[in-house]
Amino acid sequence: MRLDQKYKTLFSKNGLTTKLRISHFLAQIEHESAGFKHLKEIGNDAYFKKYEGRKDLGNNQVGDGLKFKGRGYIQITGRANYTELSKDLSIDFVNNPQLLEQEVNAILSALWYWNKKRFK
Repeated sequence: MRLDQKYKTLFSKNGLTTKLRISHFLAQIEHESAGFKHLKEIGNDAYFKKYEGRKDLGNNQVGDGLKFKGRGYIQITGRANYTELSKDLSIDFVNNPQLLEQEVNAILSALWYWNKKRFK
């Protein structure tokens, strides 16, 4: 089943009510997840050192770069985003970041980011 059909009600509740808006959203998450194949950012441990100490991402503890790498269909990245997302969705992604690798949480986090951070 296609994502737009599977999550029709959820999309509607999040302002994705036209074919054009749904198409834009799906194109964005398709791009960020490499064709809906990757729900976490690809790279070895050394690759994620680029996120260590990044104040703009809220990464203020050793290991935050790797722990809070991009996850979900829209690749939520950084302690600050994980914390805000956790608060807004009432799901503890800070202590359980791998939950963003589950399809339903990947969709929820992408809709959260789409509405809150980028595409108001």
